[in-house]
Amino acid sequence: MDRQALLRKVEFFSGLSDSVLAELSRAFEVVRVPKGKLLFVEGARAEYLWAVAEGRVKLFKVSPSGREQTVIIVEPGETFAEIAALKGQSYPVFAKSLEDSLLLRAPGHRIEEIVRQNPAVALSMMGAMAEKLKHLTSLVEDLSLRDVPARLCRYILEASRGKEILVLAVSKAELARYLGTTPETLSRSLSRLSKLGVVEVRGSMIRILSRSRLEEMAESEVS
Repeated sequence: MDRQALLRKVEFFSGLSDSVLAELSRAFEVVRVPKGKLLFVEGARAEYLWAVAEGRVKLFKVSPSGREQTVIIVEPGETFAEIAALKGQSYPVFAKSLEDSLLLRAPGHRIEEIVRQNPAVALSMMGAMAEKLKHLTSLVEDLSLRDVPARLCRYILEASRGKEILVLAVSKAELARYLGTTPETLSRSLSRLSKLGVVEVRGSMIRILSRSRLEEMAESEVS
């Protein structure tokens, strides 16, 4: 399998020259994992920087009572555990594959060596990290300032990427965890949006009927 071609599709490395990508590719190995595979646990030493070539991975926290809170769903072309691996820290979350996935991983110390020798790699990674920080900041804002219907509206708008129809890539139970709620509350919120004529829901398919109304509800804050 062409590791260099796979890395070219990863946001962190997409703008790099072929020579630098070739060097990076020698540090990575390709790993196929089945759905539901636990990749690492919170608190374990972060040995690897990971990237998703195919499939999806969820990063999540677990409360003392055992309740999961999904922090982020890593899509194809995205990386995870970057900072922890590069700094030799512990993984701050758990990671599990949401579906059969094709992943790339490289030892953090090898990537650090390459970064030191190639400033272009550092610049590329900084840009990608800035985008990820923006997303996480938005997530914290949503959980603290917005109710479940507003969080759901924002998710539909972002995940649909301007299209009229969104086919959920994760189960509704997984989406509920990502939004910080329960499946029952999520179902009620979807039903409410349907009754208001904002969306039409059929199984995992959501058709946006009123984007302007969806945008308005997405900005509402908890009173």
